[in-house]
Amino acid sequence: MRITRQPLLECSPEVMTQLFRLTLSYDSGMTNAINDGPELLMTWVATENGKVLGWGLQQKEKWMQDLAMFYVSPKHRRKGIGTKILNRMKKDGYRRMTVRGWNRESRAFFSTAYYKDK
Repeated sequence: MRITRQPLLECSPEVMTQLFRLTLSYDSGMTNAINDGPELLMTWVATENGKVLGWGLQQKEKWMQDLAMFYVSPKHRRKGIGTKILNRMKKDGYRRMTVRGWNRESRAFFSTAYYKDK
């Protein structure tokens, strides 16, 4: 598995297609973040053999960094992929985030992966 960090606008068309298919809906955080300013978006994408397994989307502004989206494909969960993406984000200088987990599984993941649920 490989994790790459790059601005959203520099992702290949193949990766972008997979990201949209995996996570995009009319009211998703990705749609809102893209509409607000795609030049402010950084991605960390976990791939294996050209297939996206999971990814994090960071919205960066002068006064804050916000984890706009975080996703691991359901059939690849519980294999350490999300933790590896978060570790890479920390290595790259990402230190704080606000977690708004929509379900028990996401809140449990973030609370055990170095972040406290508030």
